[in-house]
Amino acid sequence: MKRLSVLVALLLATGVLLSCSEERPLAPADSDGGTEALTPFLDPEAAALALVQQAGWPVDAEARAEIDLAAGERCGLIEDFAREVIVGDIAHYKMTVRFGEGEHDRFGLHRVVKERHPFRPIRARRNLFAVHGTPGHFEVMFLFGSVTSAPDDQSIAVFLAQNDIDVWGIDQAYTLVPEAVADFGFMADWGMQFDVDNLRSGLAIARFTRLLTGSGFGTMTVMGYSTGLLTGFSALNHETQLPRWQRQIGAFIPVDNYVKTDDPDWIASESAYLQDIIAWLDAGFYANDYGLLFQTFGYLGETDPDGESPIIEGVTNLQAALIAGAQTGLLFGFPGDLHFLAGVFDDGMPVDLAYTPLVQYLEWLQGFNNYGSNLFEYDFTGIHCDQVELPFDDHLDQIDVPVFFLGAGGGWGDMMGYTASLLTGCDDVTSLTVSLTDEMLLDIGHVDIYTASDAQTLFWQPVLDWLEAH
Repeated sequence: MKRLSVLVALLLATGVLLSCSEERPLAPADSDGGTEALTPFLDPEAAALALVQQAGWPVDAEARAEIDLAAGERCGLIEDFAREVIVGDIAHYKMTVRFGEGEHDRFGLHRVVKERHPFRPIRARRNLFAVHGTPGHFEVMFLFGSVTSAPDDQSIAVFLAQNDIDVWGIDQAYTLVPEAVADFGFMADWGMQFDVDNLRSGLAIARFTRLLTGSGFGTMTVMGYSTGLLTGFSALNHETQLPRWQRQIGAFIPVDNYVKTDDPDWIASESAYLQDIIAWLDAGFYANDYGLLFQTFGYLGETDPDGESPIIEGVTNLQAALIAGAQTGLLFGFPGDLHFLAGVFDDGMPVDLAYTPLVQYLEWLQGFNNYGSNLFEYDFTGIHCDQVELPFDDHLDQIDVPVFFLGAGGGWGDMMGYTASLLTGCDDVTSLTVSLTDEMLLDIGHVDIYTASDAQTLFWQPVLDWLEAH
């Protein structure tokens, strides 16, 4: 199955993508695909100190005696620092972290935390570090209320912060690439290991920051959503080969995806998609514009709902957006009735959403980042179908941190059990798949986990309960 390739090709041909007035390929035909070697100058401890100084967070007295305060001022690793109050005493800090000398060698870092006073975060023993899926980024997945007309506190990051969890998260490097970029040769090596390395750097910065400000240096609980689940498991797989003192992850919450499956339909689907990705990479196409595709669904669905969709023939723009959300499997080539959001149907056509307000869904779509990495697509798809030799799943049986699988009945929830069975070295594995109906097409969906009006009760409270128990 061709997954999104046909739709993306159509969008490129018709020039529908937002802010695009002419056809533009993802990478020039004469690109050599090279990427200059990154300079390994990211010192997480210096970056944490620079962050603490820019934020004005008080340094713990014991830590102050052990560090060179001037090191943070010299390092120049933290850029674009900003703070916003989301609701009440909950603040959102965001910044970018420079990890190399190239123009795009940076990832985003976020912190959502309760404050005693402005710029004075609480000392929080419990923590969570969130890893988004594709296409997406931290705010669009974990701060839903801040990017839509939903209430500001309708976000899992805010909910957890209100309950004294110190919430951090990453924006992987590809989410920060501007739409105007035309040469994507710098993305040639941006695969799973690249994302794992940046994730572990972000974790280290968060841990050093917590140490400097009095919350301790303990390992972090990672939540990996969608394809972020595979990034998280790949990082854990990597850390099994490291001594304990070098490990960053102390617990893992994989959310609604899978690493491996014994379902022949899914294996066949992912194998076919893998061949598409190989062809793109061989042709020098290192980036995909799935994010722009979703932005287009949302923009046209909101601004011209009754107009004829240029993406899906024979339906309106609003119907196209609903199909993308409520009949995702049918549209994008997934086996079965898997979908992003549960729909309300009339004569076989989705006419509304069951658990997430429609207007908020359309707004949410428009908040997506522009591009993703095709090498990352290759790596996670190769892991899924097991058709290529990759190192990211070689040591799953050696993972020994507590794991809490969280899934949706209309998403990948029922497929998570096979992955759980591979964690033979772990004696603390918990699973929760929320299902509200026996009919998968109508069941609560993959994205509803973070966007549904009842998500706090159905999904977030169990996460909080598990964090408090661990």
